[in-house]
Amino acid sequence: MVKIIDSYIKGLKDGLNVIILHFMLVSVLLPLYILLSAFHSLILACLFLVLISLMLTIHFFRDPVRETKYQNNLLYSPADGIISSIDTVQEKTYLKKRSYRIKIFMNLFNVHRNRIPFTGIIDHVQYSKGRFRSAFKEVEQSNEQFIIRMKSIFGKMIIKQIAGLIARRLICNIKKGDRVKTGQGFGMIKCGSAVIIYLPSSIKLSVKKGDKVKAGITELASFNK
Repeated sequence: MVKIIDSYIKGLKDGLNVIILHFMLVSVLLPLYILLSAFHSLILACLFLVLISLMLTIHFFRDPVRETKYQNNLLYSPADGIISSIDTVQEKTYLKKRSYRIKIFMNLFNVHRNRIPFTGIIDHVQYSKGRFRSAFKEVEQSNEQFIIRMKSIFGKMIIKQIAGLIARRLICNIKKGDRVKTGQGFGMIKCGSAVIIYLPSSIKLSVKKGDKVKAGITELASFNK
């Protein structure tokens, strides 16, 4: 129970503006309820909707406490959601070789916190403006995103936080030169969205299309020591 409460308290800072807006609406509706007796039913209905929205907002921004079981040859999922595609591609910008491209789709009800898949050093972080099309489609080249390039003992990887149709804000709390650890939180994507990760094709995948994954918990791949 304590961990559950902590997960909601930790998440409040990122949703503070939206939460304050809800309380402002309540502070306006309560005096109206007192002053306008003829509209009690309507105002009560509005208050009910605002409170429901507040509860959903607090739930959405939750940041659950998770203990990643670190092993020096395992990579973990960077996001909660479902594996919507796994492709083998020629990655030309950073890995510059045959690579796995794994896309994780996150719906509105998933935890939207992102975590580092494996211990390493952040090589580059780039923000790219773009559109807000549905993240369930092929939007890697068009949607707003953060592109994170990092290197580790198994090689290089790319993580992309991609905004979706409803998600209009990306949060990325790491920068070039940061030393990061497996399971470490590094940001979030608000509302439905996707995370794409590029990994060397020499590793062994532990997931397949359609699998449900959890950030910092589900083993994504492994490699020989």
